[in-house]
Amino acid sequence: MRGAVIDLGSNTFHTLVAEVDRFGIVQVIHDEKVAVRLGADAFATGRIPEATYTRALAAASVLIDNACAHTPDILRIVATGVFREVVNGRALLADIEERHDLEVELVDGPSEAALTWLGVSAELAGAHGRLAIVDVGGGSLECVAGSHVPELTAHSFPLGVLRLRTHGRDAIRATVASTLAPVIASIRAEPLEVVAISSGTARALLRLCRNLGLVGALQRHLSWRSFDELARILAPLPASALEVLGVEPARHDTIATGACIFASALELLGRPVVYVAASALREGALVDIARRAPKPSIVRAAAAGAADGARS
Repeated sequence: MRGAVIDLGSNTFHTLVAEVDRFGIVQVIHDEKVAVRLGADAFATGRIPEATYTRALAAASVLIDNACAHTPDILRIVATGVFREVVNGRALLADIEERHDLEVELVDGPSEAALTWLGVSAELAGAHGRLAIVDVGGGSLECVAGSHVPELTAHSFPLGVLRLRTHGRDAIRATVASTLAPVIASIRAEPLEVVAISSGTARALLRLCRNLGLVGALQRHLSWRSFDELARILAPLPASALEVLGVEPARHDTIATGACIFASALELLGRPVVYVAASALREGALVDIARRAPKPSIVRAAAAGAADGARS
């Protein structure tokens, strides 16, 4: 089956079109992202600014058109983070739906965490035992653990990089520790075979470690202490230095924050080394629709609606 998922997040809008079966991604057909940064101002003010609203609507239109151009059997649009809490978040989703005659699924935090777990689990081919994942996005941190989807323990917290980017390292560590400690304690109560991290920030930090020669080109495991050291090193660097290190411009003001959040969360988990996943919510959403009969309220057959979906 060829599926397409568009993930409308607080920081980035991302499209993934792939051949997928119930075991995972078979072949990626199209992968595209736009750094819309909806939450850059919205988390502080409670409203998406007009200019950002317009930019987001245009970005969503481009991603939908490009996804439909690859004629997927199923197109699923998932909204997370900022859309759940700002006053005009649902209005933006309604505008996207009306413009393209498509429905958008607004998922809650635990559902977002569960889909991320499913994507990482498929990447590991299910050979992971009890798997815990920490995913740090623009607006929230998801923490999820379990061996199978039906028995997952999933949590979501307002600890995203856009939300905490103006905080100092000590304040971030204190906030993350006080918020996550009870949940992490319950997760650690049973043995964990694998601990993984996911999200664009996680992958950006892995690329940075590779660029700095801290890990090999094919290595996907990092020490939690590496994140703590990166947070210390990156925080005072100007944008010009971050660019030289290979950090993309959209992450210049959040990369150190992300490193600090991950360091704090992983220290609580007590695992010296973690796996940096290539997969996240998008992959999980694709595997999810390959494993079950899609609900009409959240997905549309592209063959029936591609023409309308491409209409601007």
